[in-house]
Amino acid sequence: MLKNRCIIIFVSFMIVAFALPWANSTAASLKGTIAGYVKDTKTGEPLPGANILVKGTSLGAASNNEGYYFIKIPPGTYTLVARYIGYKEKKFNVNVKAARTVNQDLMLEHAALTGETVVVTAQAEGQMEAINQQLSSRTIKNIVASDRIQEIPEANAAEAIGRLPGVSVLRGGGEGSGLVIRGLSPKYNAVMVNGVLLPSTGRANRGTSLGGISQYMLDRVELTKALTSDMEANSLGGAIDLKIREAPAGFHLDVLAEGGYNDQNNYYKNYKFVTNIGNRFFNGRLGALANVTLERVNRSTQRLAAHYQVETAKYEGKEFEDLYFTSAKLSDISNVKRRIGASLSFDYRLPNGKLTFFNFFNRSFTDNYAAVTKTYNAAGNTVNYTINSSPQLSSDIMTNALQGEHHLHWFDIDYGISNAQTSRNEPDSRMWNFSMNQAFPTYVSSQDFRLHNPEEIIPLANDEYTEENMKNMIFGGIWPKKMQEQNLSGYMNFKTPFQLGQSVSGNIEFGGKYRYKTRFQDEDRSMQNVASNPPMKRWMVKNWDWIVRQQTGGEPAVTAINFRDYDIGSFLQGRYDFGWYPDINKLNDITDAWTALSDSILSLPDSVWRSHYGETAKIGYIKNYRESVQFDQDIIERYSAGYLMAEINVGTKLMIMPGVRYEKVRSRYTGWQVQKVANEQHVVPGKDSTVYRNNEYWFPMIQTRYSPTSWCDIRFARTRSITRPDYLAVRRRFALSTPLTQLL
Repeated sequence: MLKNRCIIIFVSFMIVAFALPWANSTAASLKGTIAGYVKDTKTGEPLPGANILVKGTSLGAASNNEGYYFIKIPPGTYTLVARYIGYKEKKFNVNVKAARTVNQDLMLEHAALTGETVVVTAQAEGQMEAINQQLSSRTIKNIVASDRIQEIPEANAAEAIGRLPGVSVLRGGGEGSGLVIRGLSPKYNAVMVNGVLLPSTGRANRGTSLGGISQYMLDRVELTKALTSDMEANSLGGAIDLKIREAPAGFHLDVLAEGGYNDQNNYYKNYKFVTNIGNRFFNGRLGALANVTLERVNRSTQRLAAHYQVETAKYEGKEFEDLYFTSAKLSDISNVKRRIGASLSFDYRLPNGKLTFFNFFNRSFTDNYAAVTKTYNAAGNTVNYTINSSPQLSSDIMTNALQGEHHLHWFDIDYGISNAQTSRNEPDSRMWNFSMNQAFPTYVSSQDFRLHNPEEIIPLANDEYTEENMKNMIFGGIWPKKMQEQNLSGYMNFKTPFQLGQSVSGNIEFGGKYRYKTRFQDEDRSMQNVASNPPMKRWMVKNWDWIVRQQTGGEPAVTAINFRDYDIGSFLQGRYDFGWYPDINKLNDITDAWTALSDSILSLPDSVWRSHYGETAKIGYIKNYRESVQFDQDIIERYSAGYLMAEINVGTKLMIMPGVRYEKVRSRYTGWQVQKVANEQHVVPGKDSTVYRNNEYWFPMIQTRYSPTSWCDIRFARTRSITRPDYLAVRRRFALSTPLTQLL
């Protein structure tokens, strides 16, 4: 009942708001326009976010990023009041005629300060711009200014945004990759470039990584924490909009070259090269700006992960159950990244609008990525080496968009079409595993002892580099992965002004958007158990004289002796002794040779190889269907949305902005219905599965802003948003830990 009353009140308020324009339709037909640029008197630089008020009325405007403003107003003589924090307030008299545009540039001077000389840096000026833009914004928004982005030597765009309040950075290898906004993980936030939503870069969820995006391409970053009706509702935490730089007046060439040394990895080949070149032509109407960024950085790192579990009931007199140590992982990750980034933007300034065409591309390479993880399983009495290697790993982000905005006599219109793509490719990912049994003294597995810290338990492991410990080379495998996602979008928005007397004015806004999303993901995991494959062991011993085998009463076992490359020794600043590190080049040589041999043999008739190998499972790699198909995806989403909202200004202090948004998503998810059955990993588990979903939602919202002074405002927002499910969450998927026959 209460919900229905709220809806009735909200709808009634909207009807009143949208009826206001027609109350003064005769006056609206006679309006003229005041337009121009707000600039610094001395430098001529534009002042974005300046407030321009028409004295004695509720009319006004805020200058955009180029310092441009326009106000539609009935004919008459008016006084404009221009305000900008850090500058003197200034008044300008204008005479407006019906259906005519008065060009009035507003030149402002810095406010004088008495006392000692103060040097204003470019970063401070940029932050002043950001503050003014935040104050003039209609919603709750934070902005990182261009000068601050350029001058602070951040690793990437994520680090630059991380300086904003309410934002935390998720880091890996010393650089930011994702943003936590108001405590919500990156998958709950939207990432855009010039308003164009970027597709997901993740394997399973809708999150977009910012790790590969260079901050030198950006003019500013806008973080909206309270959505408005003209924004997509799929962002619980906030919406991040990366604004691409546009060409300034005159020819500009900027070059940045850096070198770096990483003492942790003793690596001196880090570099970064950035160049920007731009100019404006045809009396400043056409602008062109190109950016190229080249970077190589060593992000190798060392990590510790410890695992605990509750195994007993809470003891009498204790507030919580005891946590018992079960295992710990020491990971040494070799990760040298290379990045290529480029942007090319054109903008054409029309008499009453602008056209923009921008292109954005970023590619990250990781050559010879390797992660060696040593797992100390105190509860299971083992130590395992797991080696993952990706000789070629790349990820791409690309965006192309054509956008336009026009300020017509009756209304304003902005529109755009865009293409946004992401991809991730690991065509040659490999893995290997070594195991050491009976690795701990028997007392270590007891519950009493596992109350100790990992630093006390790990040194007790018997993981010395001996023939006995190295005798179990269990398996090797290949795991190529590929992901692609694309958004094709189009939108159109309209805005028309209204005025009711001298004290009430504002705008009516409405528009729509359509997006066609496709996503494809394919993984193919195949393994080969060396320990149970006599033909493979004989082949290895025959072809590599450095391989050591151990006779165990039957078929000789291939050991990990001579697979050692070097000893890491001090790990995490001496807290642990990692021990020996495998020679990944040798492992890759064996993998490449075995793959080539298997392909060659399987191309021959069965009679040639059957007597030696016995079965195809002893050749090449056995496909693990369950692990391969459970992440496969073929997805289509059709998104359509429309909205209606009003901006109502009551005097110069109060703004009320009600609105409602409608969104509909029609989806087709094709994947694999996985049945996880114990000991049947090489059997095709389940079947193809296609799920169709049709969802539609209404999102009523309202924003208010009260400005008691020129330097302070109070804001309130009541919004409704949504998070759409992760891609893997919408498939039919179930797991059985034991065979179905046993359950029955």
